[in-house]
Amino acid sequence: PLLLLVACAPTGALFTRVFRRVPLPFSVELKEARERAAALRRSIRAQRAELDALELALELKIVDKTPAPPAPPRPYLDRLKDRAIQAARRPFLDDLRDSGEVFKRRYLKKENKGEFLANKTSAAVRIAADLVLLPPSQRLARLSTLFEYAPLLVVHAPGIIARLDKLEGFVPGIVEKILDGGHLERIEPELDGILDRLDDIEPHLPWVLDHIDALAPHVDKLMRHIDELLLYADEEYKWADDFLPYLPFFAARLDRLGPHLPLLRPHIRRLAPHFRRLVPCVDPILLKSAQFAISANA
Repeated sequence: PLLLLVACAPTGALFTRVFRRVPLPFSVELKEARERAAALRRSIRAQRAELDALELALELKIVDKTPAPPAPPRPYLDRLKDRAIQAARRPFLDDLRDSGEVFKRRYLKKENKGEFLANKTSAAVRIAADLVLLPPSQRLARLSTLFEYAPLLVVHAPGIIARLDKLEGFVPGIVEKILDGGHLERIEPELDGILDRLDDIEPHLPWVLDHIDALAPHVDKLMRHIDELLLYADEEYKWADDFLPYLPFFAARLDRLGPHLPLLRPHIRRLAPHFRRLVPCVDPILLKSAQFAISANA
């Protein structure tokens, strides 16, 4: 027995060393383990949110939100020359005919033609009177602006006159936001269409002017789908304000999204809080599949 014990001792020692319970690296207190797991989960959620934001920014190309420094103002005569050159390059007679059609449609629609002309004349007089009553410095600045953009506006004079009574209350905002804001060059090609649909657009014009910096670069696409977009126009602009950061993304796809817009309208209030997460789904799910049932049952 003694010999057997001596012979087995090394084996027993070896067995104990090999198979003894080795403490795991994560064998820490349960409380510490839970705290560490919670910290890791918070870190993962934060990193996932940051990744989602970066992916959205890259998709919308809005990574750098720092506005570019404004260009130094050019001499007034140089700017006026540029406006005249831009106007000369456009088909003057075609534009004048389109603007004349706006006036003609408004004129023929009215039973009392004399009253129609009297309303336009009265509006013109009131606008001129408001201009005269401005302080001299403001009056000079507004006249300078109007004179600078006259080469682009003159071709649309018939349409502007036809809608002058509706534009009257918005003249200060139009001058400040569109002319002085430098957006007329983008809007001018669509101006006749805007004037023609002013009855529908007018109730929302204050909101449009407030957000013209975001809307003006996409006015051509927005006007092509004005009927579908007017379905979304209501008196509550909360969802519209939330939507503006995504406008470049959706405007670039508006021609393909157009047929989906009437179907999505009943669901807009529920979709609005999830715009950020829905943006990556537009191309692979909505547009590539061309499944209108997805929009109808959103």
